[in-house]
Amino acid sequence: MAPKKSLTNIDSDVLKALIDTQRHLDELKESPALNGGFNVLMNKIDALQETQDQLKAKVEAIHEAIYHPDEGIYARIKNSASRDDVQVVEKKVETLEIWKDVAEKGAAAAAETHDLIRSHEDKIAGLIHLKESTVSVLKKVALGIGGGMLTLICKIVYSLVTGHVHLD
Repeated sequence: MAPKKSLTNIDSDVLKALIDTQRHLDELKESPALNGGFNVLMNKIDALQETQDQLKAKVEAIHEAIYHPDEGIYARIKNSASRDDVQVVEKKVETLEIWKDVAEKGAAAAAETHDLIRSHEDKIAGLIHLKESTVSVLKKVALGIGGGMLTLICKIVYSLVTGHVHLD
């Protein structure tokens, strides 16, 4: 038979559990995700979308400048008779290729930012799960305490009614 815990030991255990739960709730309150973090995340996603749209427009302009059938760089090279014009066009092609490389690097940076945002979303989901688990535990603890107190009150009333305890 297991030794019975005294009422003060039970109260001490419950108090420790409540203090620990309160500490977890305080940690949750300090979480940046729960204090405006979602708004910041949405603002960053909007900024990322705007940057990607700008990069797309630049790449399309570069493509147009290179491949336009009448005014594109390749069309100019075909129509150019002079070596100087070819050299100027080649320099412009090099410049456009540099712009293209910069645009591609920007797209890679946007992908890294997207991965970072995904990671933060996963962390936020974990915090939400922790919060829900903590609330569930607190409800169960409160139910246990309430049930124990109700049982104690019923026992006292029963003892008074049956005469086992006299109030003298």
